[in-house]
Amino acid sequence: YLYIGWFTGLRISEALGLKKEDIDLENNCIFVRRRVEYHQVSKKSLYTTEKLKTNASKATIPLAKELKKF
Repeated sequence: YLYIGWFTGLRISEALGLKKEDIDLENNCIFVRRRVEYHQVSKKSLYTTEKLKTNASKATIPLAKELKKF
């Protein structure tokens, strides 16, 4: 997740919300569709939501060649 955030500029919650199917290696793109949200420190309060911070957050981001190596 660290490399994804570094190369794409995603927010931490957006990077942690990614699933395998959100990364398209054939077309070199990443689909941002959800994020991780929490209200307390415990693991029980962690969940994913499709409600992103802004409407512009739902996007398709190009997959950098350097990131594809990882």
